[in-house]
Formats: sequence, C-alpha cells, structure tokens
Amino acid sequence: MTDLNLPGRDDTVVLITPPTMVVETHLFLYGHQLYTIPFHTKRLADWLKLRCNEVVHIDCLGDPESGPHSSGTRTAGPRSSRPEEVACFAYGLDESALRRKLTEMDRPSQVWITTLFAYDRDLLKETIATVKDALPGTPIIVGGSYASLCPDDCRALGADVVYEGILHEAEDAGPTRIGPFGLVVAGRGCPNRCSYCAFSYIEGRRPVSYEPDTVLAHVEQLTGDGLSALALYSPAIFRGNLAQTSERIVEGLASFEFGVVGWAGFEPKAVNRRRAELLHRAGFVDITVPIQTLDRELARSWGRRETLDEFEQAIEMLVDAGYSRLEISSDLILGHPDQSLEETIRSMCYLWSLGVTPVAFPYTWIPRSADAERLNVDLTVTPAGSFQPYLFPFADPGHTARDYMELAKLSRILPQLVETALEYLDPDGPVPSLIRHYLDHFGFDVPQWHIDGSLPPLRFGYSTFMSHPWELALTLCDDGAPKIPDWLADACRQVRTCEPRYEGVAQYLKQASA
Repeated sequence: MTDLNLPGRDDTVVLITPPTMVVETHLFLYGHQLYTIPFHTKRLADWLKLRCNEVVHIDCLGDPESGPHSSGTRTAGPRSSRPEEVACFAYGLDESALRRKLTEMDRPSQVWITTLFAYDRDLLKETIATVKDALPGTPIIVGGSYASLCPDDCRALGADVVYEGILHEAEDAGPTRIGPFGLVVAGRGCPNRCSYCAFSYIEGRRPVSYEPDTVLAHVEQLTGDGLSALALYSPAIFRGNLAQTSERIVEGLASFEFGVVGWAGFEPKAVNRRRAELLHRAGFVDITVPIQTLDRELARSWGRRETLDEFEQAIEMLVDAGYSRLEISSDLILGHPDQSLEETIRSMCYLWSLGVTPVAFPYTWIPRSADAERLNVDLTVTPAGSFQPYLFPFADPGHTARDYMELAKLSRILPQLVETALEYLDPDGPVPSLIRHYLDHFGFDVPQWHIDGSLPPLRFGYSTFMSHPWELALTLCDDGAPKIPDWLADACRQVRTCEPRYEGVAQYLKQASA
C-alpha cells in the first residue's frame, strides 16, 4: 500500500471515472441502481470535499456527453474452433471531450482516477495519457480494484501514485446517498477461496462486521426525504463468528420503512429459519443465494463447499419465511474453461425447476485469482479488451461464441417467462433444444405466462423486462395507461419493490384492487 500525499484545504482535486469497454451484445453499465460503482465513487468525492477546496468529478460513464464510441471488432470465444468477430465500443467520454473538460477548468492540484476491471486497462492507459497531455506535471493518483490487483502495471501506465487496497478513511466514513437510494457499509472481508475471484485480495480474507449501533446510526442519517431503498454492503453477512452481529444489524433495519438489498447475497450455509424470517421482516428484497454450478465436483474445484441439499434448504426456508419464489435468484458462472455450455444450461434449468431466477455471470480473467496463473494472460501483448467477459474469452471450445451469447440473454429470466424468452433465440442453435431437454429432465412444471401482443427485442442484464414482474408491467404500459393482465397483477403483488419508477404501476394496481 502506498502512502498518499492527501490534498489540503487550498487544493482542488479532479476525480475521474474512466470509460469502460462494452460489446454490441451487452451495452450494460451501471445496472441496478443499487450497484456499488457510483456509490463508492460518490463516497470518495464526498470525503475529498471535506478535505480540500473543490472536487470536480468527471464521470466518463454517466456524463451527458457519454456514449458508445466504436473501437472496431474483437474475436469472441478465442478458444473456440469457430470464433466470431464482434463489434466493440469504448463507452464513455471520448478523448477529445475529456481533454476539453480538463483544459477548461482551473488547474487542479491532483487528479485521482478510479479503476475497476482488468479488461478496461487499455482505456485506463488512454485516460492517463490524456490527463498528462492536458495537465502536464499534475500528480495522478490511481486507485481502485485494478490498481490494487496490478499496481506495477498502473505505474507503468504513467500513474505517479498507486493506492492499493481500501482507503478506509473515505470508504467507511459514513453513509452515501444518490437520489432515493442509499448505501451503508456494515462489514468488510470475504472468507471464501473461490478460484475465479480476487475479491478477498482487496477486501481481506478475515471478515469483519461493524458494530450494529454504528451501522444503524449511519442508516438513520439517510432516512427521510424520500429514501426508497438501502444497499447494505457486507460481503460476509451471517458468516462464522460474525453471525450474531449481522443478525442484530438486520433486526435493527426492521424499524425503518424502506426496502433493503444485500449487496453480496446470502451463502446457502449462512441461511437458517431465524435469519430468513429476519430478512423478510427487515424488508430485504431481491434475495440472491449463489450456486455457481450444479456440478458439485466442479464447484468444489472452484472452492465452493455448499451441497445441493443445503442450497435447496436455504431456498425453502426463505419461501417459508414469506418470500415469493419470484423474489429469489441464484448466481451461476457462464464460460469458465472447465465448464461446458451444456453444464451451464443444465444449471439454469435446475434453478428454473426450483422456481427461482438464474443470474449468469460471464467468466473472465481476474488478476491475483487462483485461476489467473494458469490462464497465462499478458496484457502487454494481448489487448485487454479481448478479456471483456461478454466476449467469452475462455469458454469451452466445443461451442461458438454465439451460443454463449444466446445463453447469456437468458440471465435473469423468470421461470414463468422461459417459453417467451426462447422465442427470441436462434431456433437452429443448440441452446433452445438443450434447455427444453433439461427442463423435461428436471420435471419443470412452472406455469408459463402468455403475453398478448409483441414485446421489444430481448435485452439482457439487470434491465431485462423479463427479470422482474414490475419490469414486465412497465413494458406492457402504453402511453402511461397500464395494460396488465390479472396474472401479472397478482405476480406484482407478490413481489415487494423499492423502485420509484414502479410507482405508476403500483398506483394502478391499488386502484384495480379497490
């Protein structure tokens, strides 16, 4: 970890969120409004404002001038015998817009740049070069995930200072709010040893939970003035000797009138009847219980230890506590080099057969992970963007990149909408037939929702209209006049929501049931 020369009262700091690399199939950035990227950047900006004269945040992802800028094509699925060229984009401010913003302002004392994904390394390089050219001699401090995992590379790219790890003074200083959404840090660290992940390298392997009184005091600071939902950042909630402390925090949240999202989900082994009931009483929504793969031998090789019995018991305890299966999802991995496309399809169909929603996370190279060494990635030779997860860079060579892209579209698809979603896939590809085979294998009997009329093309990611009954209801609204069939109205009533954008649908449902 590098010591920082922190700015003082007379200093001005420019904070930059660099562009990111996206592909034509997945123009998805911030995702759910409680995703943590904008929260942690705002938290850092708020902390800097307490220390110095002025903070200017240039958000290359959220600026009004931001957009996709073509960067040609890249090969998807390079391990496949049938690779495919896919259009790629640098999403954000282009170099000229960033340069203009930097040169139009008074010269700052320091420039801080946040980092996240390894596949954005080349865009980070361009951002640093633009800052150096526009503001020669201004110190550049680089921090965040990629800086922590690859500090030497960040120095080679031109950073004057690289900060490794978490800047606890800023990160844990207090609550953060963006509009109707808030975030509170309740703990740090991850005890898992998942081979595909390096989260514990940054956060620490020893989980820590903060004192309930402190956490709840931070929540209290956010209340009022239309707070709709709270994201509780606590990677190891309900784990080991932290369990009782976590329970006291969740119990305290029950006294507040808003929805809560558990940032890291809930490990199957950590769910019991008391905790399931506490979560429901405290207003937790969109519950996630990860499984990663149905193949438990493969899961164990990745460092996962839960059994299928433990996973299924966790789901049943949440349902018994009052959750609709529509509110429960499960993470799984897509495109791992040890995993076939068929195994991922089998895992998705297993989850659908339980009535819960699969959430597929495409696999890619993570520096410092246990997998990193065997993948033998050299970013000085290979363009970093080639490892964008939606290019499926390490997927099994027995299928095409297009097959994996087709399967990725089914991430977050509700079990009730599987048949509708399959209509959007290539009927000649292997994905639809394999899905129907494994749905039959698992005895899939979830009633399908049949939608009259046409829907827009299937999107995938957090915003797909098939990921949530309320999203589907919004899609079916016509010029502000909802056209919601009875089965969908019933489904919406089962699912608690904290999204202000659903308010119009909520009012319609209240009137319809009056």
